[in-house]
Amino acid sequence: MLPPQYRHEGPTYVNDAIVVEGLVREFKGGIRAVDGIDIHVRAGDVYGFLGPNGAGKSTTVRMLTTLLRPTGGRATVAGFDVVADAASVRRSIGVALQDAAIDPFMTGRELLRLQAVLHAIPRPEGHARAEHLLERVGLTDAADRRVGTYSGGMRRRLDLALALVHEPVVLFLDEPTTGLHFDDINKLLVAFRKLIENGGSILIIEHNLDVIKTADWVIDLGPEGGDRGGHLVVCGTPEKIARTAASYTGRYLRPVLEKHRQWGEEPTVEEVRSSSSASKSRTNPASRKQPRLRFA
Repeated sequence: MLPPQYRHEGPTYVNDAIVVEGLVREFKGGIRAVDGIDIHVRAGDVYGFLGPNGAGKSTTVRMLTTLLRPTGGRATVAGFDVVADAASVRRSIGVALQDAAIDPFMTGRELLRLQAVLHAIPRPEGHARAEHLLERVGLTDAADRRVGTYSGGMRRRLDLALALVHEPVVLFLDEPTTGLHFDDINKLLVAFRKLIENGGSILIIEHNLDVIKTADWVIDLGPEGGDRGGHLVVCGTPEKIARTAASYTGRYLRPVLEKHRQWGEEPTVEEVRSSSSASKSRTNPASRKQPRLRFA
């Protein structure tokens, strides 16, 4: 059972997208990059994954995506154990990490079709998914250009499309807005919301607090660096993080949310959640089983 301070404030759904219990990763010299964290990620929400450098964010994501074996504890993603059933985890997730190795000599359309082949998707369906994704990420006009001619924002949007070809249950994004113009950031935020309409989940490592304020939930790790990283400080809405004195992130998130309200922007996550909780509670849990991430 998760400690009270780590439990979500909102309703709990069956088939959590990610369940982490006592997860540990220790490196040589006894350094614990991740030190016994517990996390539950609900289906159908966007989660921001925050903390200072050295807090264990990337290490945690590497374990959840089966790129690094945990030292202790357990974790399941889309219902599959990351150690005992790593192959099923990889089939169920999409991953877009920083500095993705995208062949600059291939076109966007060729890369998406190749990705479909690698996932054993039949050719007609793979081609159809490629065209649909190119349209949804705004790359139709550039589909037959070599990726080496794409701007940074175009590459990030293509990387997102590549991670979605097989319609994953959970999408992991590592600083997707790094180096992007604000217009490209807004396009990505719109894309994220379209992706979760069918109940999939997104976990984002991101330092742009204007992006994090739009997340449904924030997981805050700390403290900073060395052998003291990898502790879960708090998990909750951006507003709760901003109110938490022990949160390293909260002290910087608080003024962002205050400015957000001062300028009369869209309602906060808590305000939206309170107005929609009744309709969410009526959702049939069976319909949320193994949701897939796809564009509407």
